[in-house]
Amino acid sequence: MFNAIFDWKSIRMNRFICDQRKFRHEIMRSKILILILLFSLLFVPAVLAEDVVEWYIKGQNAMTVGDYPTAITYYNNALALDKNYASAYAGRAAALNMLGRYTEAIASADSGLAIKSMDPVALNARALGLFKLGRYEEAAAAYDKLFLLEQNRKEAYCNQAYAYMKLNETDAAISAFDRCTLLDSQNIEAWNNKGLTLMQAKRYDAALEAFDRATIVTIKNATIWN
Repeated sequence: MFNAIFDWKSIRMNRFICDQRKFRHEIMRSKILILILLFSLLFVPAVLAEDVVEWYIKGQNAMTVGDYPTAITYYNNALALDKNYASAYAGRAAALNMLGRYTEAIASADSGLAIKSMDPVALNARALGLFKLGRYEEAAAAYDKLFLLEQNRKEAYCNQAYAYMKLNETDAAISAFDRCTLLDSQNIEAWNNKGLTLMQAKRYDAALEAFDRATIVTIKNATIWN
């Protein structure tokens, strides 16, 4: 009877010890798995966790804060995963323009437009690149295509107006300057160029009015700065 009781108590004790050891083992294994997970999140290269959309969003965020080289890197990462991602080409074109790399910007915009022909970001980037390179006839036509989608880009109308002015297309320049100054009434350069274009068209009263507007804005700005 004693042996039976002893054996029963021993079994219970052994089972208890085994259960405790199992519990500690499972806790330890869980801790190890957590450490492995944390290590992978901290030290495994981010490329493993990113997809094309995430890289594109990172590019957009970098553009927002003016970090254009980083934006280009992120857009390139997106394109490495999906060479047909039109928005990444467009975003990269915009970033390249901001760095003065206009020829590359046009090429990137063209690649995006070959996939998505009416992407407004790519259309604007292409037009701006052409404008900055002094390819005014192409730029004016490119802006016309952009205006089929977006009618309120003030800088686009101002650029197109200046392009027409350089091409001596007076009527087209005046029309574009009208839109430019309507959307951006504090643009001194636009008012001055509009005045010059109106002078060329022998519309002297209208030219004087444009110069007056440029003067008013200049005085207003000087008052604010002082």
